[in-house]
Amino acid sequence: MKTGKLPKILAIYLPQFYENEDNNAWWGEGFTDWVPVKTAEPYFPGHNEPRIPAGGVYYDLSKKETMQRQAALAAAHGIDGFCFYHYYFKDGKKELELPAENLLRWKDIDMPFCFNWASEPWIRSWSRISGNVWAEKYEAGGADAPGGVLAEQAYGARADWERHFAYLLPFFEDARYIKEEGKPVFVFYSPDDIQPLREMTACWRALAEQAGLPGLYLIGARMQAPNDCLDAALIYEPRSSFNRMNRAGRATIRNGVRCFDYRDAWDAALASEPLPGCRTYFCGISGYDDTPRRGRSGECLTDASPQIFRENLTKLIRKSADCGNGYLFLNAWNEWGEGMYLEPDETDGYGYLEAVRDAVADAAAAPASVPDTDCTRATAETVREMTA
Repeated sequence: MKTGKLPKILAIYLPQFYENEDNNAWWGEGFTDWVPVKTAEPYFPGHNEPRIPAGGVYYDLSKKETMQRQAALAAAHGIDGFCFYHYYFKDGKKELELPAENLLRWKDIDMPFCFNWASEPWIRSWSRISGNVWAEKYEAGGADAPGGVLAEQAYGARADWERHFAYLLPFFEDARYIKEEGKPVFVFYSPDDIQPLREMTACWRALAEQAGLPGLYLIGARMQAPNDCLDAALIYEPRSSFNRMNRAGRATIRNGVRCFDYRDAWDAALASEPLPGCRTYFCGISGYDDTPRRGRSGECLTDASPQIFRENLTKLIRKSADCGNGYLFLNAWNEWGEGMYLEPDETDGYGYLEAVRDAVADAAAAPASVPDTDCTRATAETVREMTA
């Protein structure tokens, strides 16, 4: 039994809670992700919707006091940093960049962070291409979205990669940016979709060294196979577990909503194996329910509770430590529109945050809580589950 150091816990962070010009144009004046959260409805008995943040505080991420409070909450409950979604599109177009840019200016906020580049195009649900559909229930006409594409993605050539890196560099150089042996950690949410990934990462690594950094630490999520131009892989939950449960016939349709049991999802997540020969990080599941955005075409985890979360997160922390992993990702800090959050709400209060704190303590006190793990082996089935 390996009894390595406990991993740092990084919560995935959604910056979609402030008003901006494109949100207003695409989904209506004043739109943020709070709109689908507030108007969510229950579709079956016991369906936990709508979710209400503690005290009814629908915060604004453009406000400094909001991010100060989030940083304090995370630090007090065993969360070591945030993994910000980074939205960067064709010709350098950016979306939802303000919270990270504000954080870069607000040096007095102690919020360790890194980036997770969600490089999919943003699309309408009726688009003929694949991509990120933000708010299916709130889509309007389409005059503002030729072909159903809201924000086009194209990776360009060296000049484009250099411009992207130049934007990222001030963040990488920030003392709070999460680094592995001095190398900034950067996650590619869908690296298999990036055709020039090898050339781009080689360019970025060279630029990092020219800037005085010792390199970059690049992690690929949802990969079909190890990629030698990246340093590690990330199993993205709950999608990996949903894939496994769908194949096992463990889904139940309730009034149109595809439902999975929370314990089953955790069982599937804990059974995940690393990609062969590749450092592979695991991902915890705080919950899931995307019906606020998708309506009856959504998916939902049922019967979730802070206690189940604590029990299973303890096991996943130990599994990560036994693999020698320095990081464990949690999905998510504040995905309220997908029922995936740790922040306090009116139903469970601070239960999920307290569960993180307690799971860290439990894992530290129980180094033999999981069986031996082969951290370099994965079956073909496991690789398929990590994708999509």
